Amino acid sequence: MRPIYHIACAVVLLLFFTVACRSAASAEIELSKGQTVFVPAHSFVFVGNQPNRINLALTLTIRNTDPVHEISVRFIDYHDQDGKLIRAFLAAPRNIKPLSAMHIFIEEKDVSGGYAPSFLVQWRAAQAVNEPNIESVEVATKSGQGITIVNKGQPIRHSLR
Repeated sequence: MRPIYHIACAVVLLLFFTVACRSAASAEIELSKGQTVFVPAHSFVFVGNQPNRINLALTLTIRNTDPVHEISVRFIDYHDQDGKLIRAFLAAPRNIKPLSAMHIFIEEKDVSGGYAPSFLVQWRAAQAVNEPNIESVEVATKSGQGITIVNKGQPIRHSLR
């Protein structure tokens, strides 16, 4: 009975890995000519038993992951926790070369976004490209302790400007 059990386990594992590998191999990388991306962020966090606040420095990073084509960032808008536009960062579109990046920095003392600010980032490309990596990183150090939060952007439906 034991050899049958081992053979059955081996067959189940073989089937599992065959399906898993086939799924991974058949998954295609989606290309895009542009998106509007929502990126959550944090200006501060509450810690302890009382609402003690630690302000966070905030960096939005846009990385062009395409090794061949540049992308154009059309706008970067910073919104507060209520969705109100605080700041539009680009006066004109900005191109990012292949495998290059750009960033926006908001100082730790700037809490104008409230506890849950966000960015809207719109990018375009002349041809279908690998989607850029767009994320916010919030960092603070206090009393020898560090806080780091990383938020990945997600594409949303948004009308073009």
